[in-house]
Amino acid sequence: MAKSEKVSSLCYEEADFDTLFEMYLKPLKSKNARKIFKVLSTEESVDSMTTLDIQTKLDDSGTSLSKKEINGWLHSLSTAGLALKDESRGKPTTIDYDDKYTFDHWRLTELGVIIAENLPHLLRTNPIIAYNDTKRILKELSEMEMDRRARILRNLDELNLVIKMLQHLLEKGCESNRSKLMKILGIPREEVDRLTSKYSNQDIGPTLMILKPHKPGLTTRVLCLLGLSHSRDEKYYLTEEGRQIAEAILS
Repeated sequence: MAKSEKVSSLCYEEADFDTLFEMYLKPLKSKNARKIFKVLSTEESVDSMTTLDIQTKLDDSGTSLSKKEINGWLHSLSTAGLALKDESRGKPTTIDYDDKYTFDHWRLTELGVIIAENLPHLLRTNPIIAYNDTKRILKELSEMEMDRRARILRNLDELNLVIKMLQHLLEKGCESNRSKLMKILGIPREEVDRLTSKYSNQDIGPTLMILKPHKPGLTTRVLCLLGLSHSRDEKYYLTEEGRQIAEAILS
């Protein structure tokens, strides 16, 4: 792909991406919500699970949550569009259960599955959904209405860049500069400026970072005179909100 085509593909609707952070990913700032989300996404043998199923899975991994707490986080995931409660009730699907009592059944939405599939990949970890599920997701994406599919894929492309940027800043003590971001993200200076400007703008959404002009040294000034360097290399710092979001996503 030519560089101009790559840059063009990264020009997104800001409102959609703000919604991704402010709505879809908001509950995942909680460690408990992330654990429940992971349980729903890793159980390959069933289509849905009850709170008792989820509670048992969490207990097995050393996390103790009450059914009331689990139900509360499930509703948070539902409000965010990541999980869905089935209309019918039934017995647990992953454990032996002889009682007559029935439960609500929960599963990931289409968007929840897509995010579950892509977040581990963006963070350079092993996928948490099986290969067959990946094929199913790709098939569902191919069958979506074109504008919706393009919007989801665009959002995930930019999410990848923002997560890489947050990870880099966090690893570097919450500060870095434009040159390093260009290298880490693999995008041109203009695109780095667009992203950093967007997430340092208090009028758009969460202020993840602030930027400060960096006074160039002698070498930089000489190279600038020769037309070989820009006169400034902006320095970027994570805000407290940006640091908290970065730690929540990357923990």
